[in-house]
Amino acid sequence: MPTHEIKGFPRYFVFEHKLYRKAYKTKSKSCKWQYRNEREIKQTFKDGKTGFWMVKYNKRIFVSTQKLKELSK
Repeated sequence: MPTHEIKGFPRYFVFEHKLYRKAYKTKSKSCKWQYRNEREIKQTFKDGKTGFWMVKYNKRIFVSTQKLKELSK
């Protein structure tokens, strides 16, 4: 199945025109390991632009769909 990696966002990929975040492990507040399944990222609006909220270096960044097209080429 063809998937497209996104330059600068290694935890995300595009499959069948939908954006997904890869599965990963994280620690909870009680110091127990949790497994987060692969999930679809929903499209949102900000300042009249459509895009996605993505995580990079532990910060949430809004990436517009136009910018995402440039990054996934």
